[in-house]
Amino acid sequence: MLETQGMGILLLLSIAGLTNAQLGRSCNDPSVCQNGATECFHRPLSPTEADTAAKYVCDCSSSQTIGFGCEVFGPPHRRDMPEESFQTCYGNGCRTGSFKSLNYPSPYIDRWMAIYLLFIPGASRITFTFEGEGGFGVESFRDGLYVGTGLTFSQQDFTGESMATGDRVVRFFDNTTLLGGTYPPPFSFESDTAWFYFLADRNIVWNGWCITWQSDVDSLPPLINNCPSNILTMLRRGQPQFLSVTWNEPSATDGSPPVTSVSTHNPGDIFSLGTTTVTYIFMDRFENQAMCSFDVTINEDLMAADGNPCPRRAITLEEQGTMALVEWKTPIIHTTIRGETVELKQESALGSGRHFPVGATEVIYSADDALCRFWVIIKEIETTNDVTPPTVYDCPEGPLKYVVNKDQISIKPNWKEPFAIDDSGLPVESKSSHSSGDPLEVGTTNVIFNFTDFGDNFAQCIFIISVIEAEETVPSPEILFCPTSIPYYLAVFVDEVSVTWHEPIIENVFNLNQTHFPGDFFKIGTTEVTYSAVNSVGKEAVCSFSVDVRDVIPPKIFLCPSDKSVRACRGSTTVMWLEPSAEDNSRFQVEQTQSHIPGVSFFKEGTTTVNYQFEDIFGNAAVCSFSITVHRNSCRCFTQEELNLYIYIALGLLIFIFVILIGVNCYIYKTSGTSSENDGNNLILRDLTTT
Repeated sequence: MLETQGMGILLLLSIAGLTNAQLGRSCNDPSVCQNGATECFHRPLSPTEADTAAKYVCDCSSSQTIGFGCEVFGPPHRRDMPEESFQTCYGNGCRTGSFKSLNYPSPYIDRWMAIYLLFIPGASRITFTFEGEGGFGVESFRDGLYVGTGLTFSQQDFTGESMATGDRVVRFFDNTTLLGGTYPPPFSFESDTAWFYFLADRNIVWNGWCITWQSDVDSLPPLINNCPSNILTMLRRGQPQFLSVTWNEPSATDGSPPVTSVSTHNPGDIFSLGTTTVTYIFMDRFENQAMCSFDVTINEDLMAADGNPCPRRAITLEEQGTMALVEWKTPIIHTTIRGETVELKQESALGSGRHFPVGATEVIYSADDALCRFWVIIKEIETTNDVTPPTVYDCPEGPLKYVVNKDQISIKPNWKEPFAIDDSGLPVESKSSHSSGDPLEVGTTNVIFNFTDFGDNFAQCIFIISVIEAEETVPSPEILFCPTSIPYYLAVFVDEVSVTWHEPIIENVFNLNQTHFPGDFFKIGTTEVTYSAVNSVGKEAVCSFSVDVRDVIPPKIFLCPSDKSVRACRGSTTVMWLEPSAEDNSRFQVEQTQSHIPGVSFFKEGTTTVNYQFEDIFGNAAVCSFSITVHRNSCRCFTQEELNLYIYIALGLLIFIFVILIGVNCYIYKTSGTSSENDGNNLILRDLTTT
């Protein structure tokens, strides 16, 4: 049993009592970190943990307390030596590490008491191993090292032996636990947290210990299925600058379920003119993330600046038949790319002067950045006309009230503008007396929105905006707390990370706008986060801070060659190999430098090391190294001059043989096919084959 003279009562509360008040809470609650602790780490829960388990871990370094929220004053430690006697490690950088006794491998000092707290986000198992040149030495029955699960411990855990109660495990070590070996055997915890506590008495000291750990953490992101492609759609000229867009949502699977997802938009949302990026983030329980992004682009049909305008619509009524002749002038539009007026080119199959079928046919003209598209609608006179007006959405039901101080003349109120959708599916023309953000003076203003469909059916939205003077001056927003800039160091191979913070505390707020939310994903680099608070009369206060995501991950190398061995006739030779490549989590270009070039560089007899270095734009470097060993051949090697001589001799022999063969063939042909006789001075040839 350990001597604990003078220790007194180590803890005032039981372990169960410590955690009940904290169950189910997260870093979004500013009060979870106590006793002056401020930094909070999000803790992903394992599948076996209830949703009420603590979803946070606070950094207790400054408070020198213990627990998930630093709420407990733990056992005594040498406060005169805080750096050596109270140590912590929180976060992804703690997946491997070590904790050793004071002065190891030299003896520790008497009455040395030390605490170490460990938290590894997403760890499913932590494996501990004793090692070190000094071996293991802790006085038996007097001194002791305890290692346990969780982040809270008490005097009840210091029994001088190992114990396990439910999910809680405590391991005890002194010289009696060596079992004849140099070190105690390795052991593991199925946990993401652990604590160490060491207590020495005032007598004999030993050489101490060094304990290391490795953790099992799932670092693979979810696999995304059916990520949509970019979506492009058009708004008719003169119609409201927004449109409802839908798509099939992506899904994701992962080996560490459950997979949760968040998205910036949902199918059926209203999108404004321009390009909007839609992002889905999928995250497993270990906070490994995968992202699906695509663009929704809403373009507006252009109107001519001069010349022939882009037709709004061309409608022909036919009493009989199913075709109608339609004519219009070719649109002429002023382009912004070349800064000149051009005649547009017809892109659709049917154009002016052609017969169009009954129904709606889209006509498209384009040139550079200019686009003209409209509908030709042919209606049979016998058919029922469209008499249904458009349906209006987001029309305020009552007056919109805004308050200004007595010294204010006007205000620029913002409201959600109404819009309309027609059952025909065609765009609706919109006109309004006022727009959101227009300046309005004190008093009552009628705001009118008129909506007209292609059948000239009409719908209207009318509401009142009332601007009144405040009886008393409305106090300006007051920022009581604004976060400081947040540095975040990437620990895994990703280009963005979820960052959380304590939100600002602001008083006298009527409307609060913010550019980001705690838990949002931030790309590598510095991002400005802004909270803009406005009171009821438009006075504004701004809280701004930056999130600085810093990349400390080196590039990832692919296909680094293994060592090679080649033979050469002479003292050096060139060597070929498949070059390695690398990619960086930042997605930026990786700079490559190398010591040798395959097929170009000469390697002398012996062993040469080839180095490839890949460095990202943040200065993180990874190196691929392999060796090439050149052995000299034992047989004789020919020089290039000797090889050329032998080639010439071989070619000469081939030509000589070819000439001989031609002469032999000619001789055979002459002697077997004809004969000659000398007739006086004439040479007479006779065909020997004729009779």
